[in-house]
Amino acid sequence: MLKYNAIANFVGRSWAGLLGLALVPIQIHYLGIEAYGLLGFFASLQAIVALLDIGLSTTANREIAIRLNTPNRAGECRGLVRTLEIFYGAEALVIVVTFLVGAGRLSTDWLNVQNLQSNDVRIVAVIYGITIALRWPISLYMGVLQGAEKQIDANVANVVVATVRNLGAIGIIALVSPTIIAFLITHVIVAVFEVVLMATLAWRALPAATGPTGIFNIQSIRSLWRFSASLGVNSFVAALLKQSDRILIGKLLTLVDVGYYSAATTIYAGLSLFTLPVVSAVFPRLTALFANGNDEELAILFHKTAQVVSFISALVTGMLIFFSYDVLLTWTRSEDVAAHAARVCSMLALASMFNSMMQIPFALQLAAGITWIALLNNTISVIALLPLMYVLISEFGMAGAGMGWVLFNIVYYLLIPHVAHRYVLQREKWRWILADTLPFIIVSCVLFGTAYFTVQALRIQHSLSAVGIIALAGIVYILVFIAMYPSIRSFMFDLSLRNPLFQRLIGCGQFHLTQK
Repeated sequence: MLKYNAIANFVGRSWAGLLGLALVPIQIHYLGIEAYGLLGFFASLQAIVALLDIGLSTTANREIAIRLNTPNRAGECRGLVRTLEIFYGAEALVIVVTFLVGAGRLSTDWLNVQNLQSNDVRIVAVIYGITIALRWPISLYMGVLQGAEKQIDANVANVVVATVRNLGAIGIIALVSPTIIAFLITHVIVAVFEVVLMATLAWRALPAATGPTGIFNIQSIRSLWRFSASLGVNSFVAALLKQSDRILIGKLLTLVDVGYYSAATTIYAGLSLFTLPVVSAVFPRLTALFANGNDEELAILFHKTAQVVSFISALVTGMLIFFSYDVLLTWTRSEDVAAHAARVCSMLALASMFNSMMQIPFALQLAAGITWIALLNNTISVIALLPLMYVLISEFGMAGAGMGWVLFNIVYYLLIPHVAHRYVLQREKWRWILADTLPFIIVSCVLFGTAYFTVQALRIQHSLSAVGIIALAGIVYILVFIAMYPSIRSFMFDLSLRNPLFQRLIGCGQFHLTQK
């Protein structure tokens, strides 16, 4: 079931993300780079607003997994979810009010707008607030479905919703009104459908209740507040850290620069489409194994999934580090965007390589209930990195943000494992470094670096020839690790089209919203 859940997450996230990536050039064409930059700025604001979650969605994931794997506790799930729903409803109201009140100040006092009207920016802020509020409980429902290991249902729903939202919005701006307001109104309409669908799936995944489910029950979450609050504070600091770049660029530079930077971040962030599904699938199982004290199986699962995540991340980021200009040009069909965004995209890809390899260790810490390590790391990083990022962006523009992220993630990769493995899987630290991550980094950089310098040395102008060399490097990379690692062989086999789950998810037959 674990590998099926991982594949379901992989297909669901990949479809949604790749569809979004494919449509970005169309968005830029119809809306313009400044409007696209405005969307990127509000995406960062949305991530900061997500701080109101205070770790409740991850807590729901963890607690549902624990209750379903603990005798006589499965019936508590419905009471827990109903209580959390009320919290999320109150937070959604706060979000709407905040955006209504702050829209005017944001449009005039913070953003450096060149071509857009300030009144349009204010309206966009209000619509964005409504969309965020409508979609706010979805993270809770996703946490419930992941904790119940119902990722197949969740990802089929995600595929449907992402398709309707993305194609619907593109259809509106292409055929009806090429404005950012029309684009976002479509998102509001789809958000209503999405929250109803996800709520239905989440409640169907829960067993019968043993207590009240229709009222607020503070007792059901009293024991969770310490973990959730700690995780929430960590999420606050992490979001402040991760979104500081676009917020500072929006203040220090222009919305056009935010647009270029958003294009770069969209490309490198696409890596998460391939790694987060594995993390999402493995987290409930890590939690259950730790709760049951099964350290041997916990270590085996930890290393296998860490190797898979490293395999995926080094393959994608290695290509982006050396060929970001070519990727951006092919993707956007805009030499202007590629020229402005390529340098920072390469830096962000390098940073992302190290960051993505820390996802499984972070999931292990959360499964063990350890949140203070990440909180301490992020707090120190905010204190040190934000002033540095301000100086670097002021001095070097967008590239300064990339420099800051490379520095942060290399230090993160080198230091945190030495702390974390003192508290969980104490004997597995060096195996994680020497077997689970470092070989993938080295082989990726050597192969794609060689491909890059070959293209430069031969002065290859024909795009198909360059693509052939890049593809050869990727194929050699895949074959090397298929030969070296049983976990990679198993992963590649599970992605085969012969897998019935894969066929089901990509639409060979019909979609089903219930697992058979």
